Amino acid sequence: MGNQTALWYTVLWGSICLARYNGGAPQRGITEDSMRGLAIYIFGFIIGLLLLGGMAWANLEASFFDPWASLTADAKLESMTCPLLVTPGEKVTVQATLANPLDRPIRRLVRVHIPQRFITLLDEEETWLDFQPGEEKRLQWPVSTESGVYGGRFLMVSVYASGYTPIPAQEARCGIWVVPLPFLNGTAILVLGNLLAVAGMVGGLWLRRGLWRPGRRANRLDSGLQVLFLLYVVGMAALLIGRWWFISAAAAAFMIVIAATLLLRWAEDVWLREPGPQV
Repeated sequence: MGNQTALWYTVLWGSICLARYNGGAPQRGITEDSMRGLAIYIFGFIIGLLLLGGMAWANLEASFFDPWASLTADAKLESMTCPLLVTPGEKVTVQATLANPLDRPIRRLVRVHIPQRFITLLDEEETWLDFQPGEEKRLQWPVSTESGVYGGRFLMVSVYASGYTPIPAQEARCGIWVVPLPFLNGTAILVLGNLLAVAGMVGGLWLRRGLWRPGRRANRLDSGLQVLFLLYVVGMAALLIGRWWFISAAAAAFMIVIAATLLLRWAEDVWLREPGPQV
């Protein structure tokens, strides 16, 4: 928690400095709304980046977990579902659906790996399932939030289902971010975080008149802020629609790079040359 607190103080200090730079010179045409809008935007951006980055990071780590399953499987188990984020003590259930599309009985092995606090300390469960022609079975596995790896930050689950000609062997893995906010649940954090992020970024842009003021062409900073917002929307949609964490991770990385570029240009304006009339 100490590192997180230090990060928040650093971000807030930077937000105040950047907002003061953009709003502290009314004689140059910088309005109070412009200053306030930038501060609100930065708040929403931080919330969004933390939310997007945390969930993408959890699934990135899970993609390297249990490589044996991916090496022996021929297809992805698309029916596997698990939450994107949870809170300590929350009930977590991972689900998957297996079916027999053939006209004869089949038998399949289902193997589940769940690390317990350490990535190499696995809880393994193996089950042989018999399927009648056309039968479908929905499987569930409870996961304790106390089994989180990397200091309790992430839960990881790997599910492997053996093949039966012509049905290929299937596997899927997922990472779940454990957010240390026990007074809320994962769904509430996901909804509230997205609302704060979108409201902050859209509201900040509106106050700066970067989107809707007629006849005004967005300047360099406003253009960058709009790109950051679009990247957030794309990254979050990728996670919510198809759990395409690689798209979300790329979006979060680009957000960091663009934000750092805007910050460096601000520093250049502050220390190397006189700021322009409108930022």
